Amino acid sequence: MTREGRHSSRVMTLFWMALRELEGGAPMISVTRLNGADLVVNDDLIEFIERTPETVLTMTEGKKITIKESAEQVLEKIVSFRKSITLPEIRD
Repeated sequence: MTREGRHSSRVMTLFWMALRELEGGAPMISVTRLNGADLVVNDDLIEFIERTPETVLTMTEGKKITIKESAEQVLEKIVSFRKSITLPEIRD
């Protein structure tokens, strides 16, 4: 990644952190472990989502979490959360 790309990424991260602070929201989505236990995950720390027979979230620190929700459901939760904290004039 170029220096400009890292700077842009850092600026966007700071933007989302500041926006969440203003909105009073936490960067979290609710998911369900395979054993039925509810889990709240920081959506900023999800590195990628794997579609195996189950859905596996791989977090930025390498931890893997297997959940009941489909990859599509996780993405919908993330998009819904992000829309909920976006400034009103840029919501759709």
